[in-house]
Amino acid sequence: MARAFEISPPGSEAHGFALVAQALSDPAGRGAVAERALAIGESLRVPRLIVSALEARTLVATHEGRYDEACVWADRAVEVAPSVGDRGMLSHQSWNAGFVYLRAGRLEEAGRFAGDFERLGSELDAHDEVHAVALRALIAALAGRWQELADLIVRVEAASAANEAYPCQFNWRTLLVCALGAVHAGPAREARRLEALGRQSAVVAGPAEREPALLRIAVFRRDRDAMRRMLELLPAAGQPYDVDSPAARLDALATLGDAAAVEKEAAVFLDHPGYTRPFALRALAVVRGDESLRAAAATSFGAMGLTWRARETRTFPG
Repeated sequence: MARAFEISPPGSEAHGFALVAQALSDPAGRGAVAERALAIGESLRVPRLIVSALEARTLVATHEGRYDEACVWADRAVEVAPSVGDRGMLSHQSWNAGFVYLRAGRLEEAGRFAGDFERLGSELDAHDEVHAVALRALIAALAGRWQELADLIVRVEAASAANEAYPCQFNWRTLLVCALGAVHAGPAREARRLEALGRQSAVVAGPAEREPALLRIAVFRRDRDAMRRMLELLPAAGQPYDVDSPAARLDALATLGDAAAVEKEAAVFLDHPGYTRPFALRALAVVRGDESLRAAAATSFGAMGLTWRARETRTFPG
């Protein structure tokens, strides 16, 4: 990284891309870096640099919990991407925007980007199909649309098999998301089959416990030992292209009654409206015995369109 700055004149295209790489590799406190990259791209009128800098600004805003701002930057990246003349970059920006909108708790709007990516990705390759069905399945899982998720199983398995030779975490992660759907919609043997299939193929970005759907399954089954084991392996801060890990952790910690861990992990999200905030409120309500927080969580879930989560909150952990 340092060498890239040494050999790229300030204000040059190469310097702009070096700034983008710096912001993307470590977004913490890199807002000014991404802003400089964008300024260079706009000054030189280099579309690829502009889009890359907008993606960096999106990541920085997301990392800092400014989810609605991240959506604005993602929108701009999608708008500018066609000028690059690279269908792969255009499809990636649509896919990325889907995750950005999910983190903001704007699930229905995320579905629009999933549809855009499917249309673009259909003309690319097997790896794009894996990404397309992964985003579609994740949206269905977060929304609690279990039958829709069940209907995706055949497509998910076919996509994973077709992309087997290309290392990708979504080859196996989406199988586990579908297993979560089967846990809710049945039959139980289908959930077990998909879980086993996902576990045995979790090579890239594994182990399998790093997919929050597995922790969700353990919470559903009230398997306290499995919850504790998975909490040790699932990062509290989430992972790239992951939405549900912090929320799943909060649900598991609340179910286990780990008040200290809930207080610590919930605090990160209380001042940042987005997908995870109502889970933080709900977990705090459970460990504090605070019904006003429980009501606030239910209201927040309802505002996101997650009425099933709002209903669940009344008796959680049940």
